[in-house]
Amino acid sequence: LGVLTLLVLTQSAKKDPELLKVWVNTVLGETWVDQGEAPDWERLFERAEDYTIGKVPEGGLFLTAGADVQKDRIEVEIVAWGESKESWSVDYRVLYGDPAGQAVWQTLSNMLEEQFPHASGIHLPISMLAVDSGYATQEVYAWCRKHPSNRVMAIKGSEKAILPLGTPSKVDVTIGGRRLKRGARVWPIGVSVLKSELYA
Repeated sequence: LGVLTLLVLTQSAKKDPELLKVWVNTVLGETWVDQGEAPDWERLFERAEDYTIGKVPEGGLFLTAGADVQKDRIEVEIVAWGESKESWSVDYRVLYGDPAGQAVWQTLSNMLEEQFPHASGIHLPISMLAVDSGYATQEVYAWCRKHPSNRVMAIKGSEKAILPLGTPSKVDVTIGGRRLKRGARVWPIGVSVLKSELYA
């Protein structure tokens, strides 16, 4: 691009946040980072609904869960999802135990098999459980390998990802460096993208 064209594009981008985002990503070759702050807690609190924890509300269609591994526990949130991305926190559990041992992972496996009562009277299973592999990485991979890939996934947050959920990469290799066909995979999660969507 010529200098005059770049100058015009720069001035236009300063007036339009979406154009500025494209400018930073494509012309400068840098990752766009949203500068906004989290929404005011009072605005969020006003949108809260009254429902029983542990029971899926009427609009809930399916359940997912997210697990965060810490040095002495695994924290898990079970979320019901409805139309137009409406969601309800159905349960939040803290599973105490050292992730280097087996006990806490067995507790997580048992939880994966639970079914949660729905307001309609049926019971729903957890459709997908995502485990953050940022801590105790090898233990997370080992646990995920033991479960079907259509129920469990290892994830890793990425500030640079441009999609909410990226393409998985295989993390298991043989001694020769070849990727194992049925080895563990880790899915990149676009943290900035998801924060922007939530804040909007």
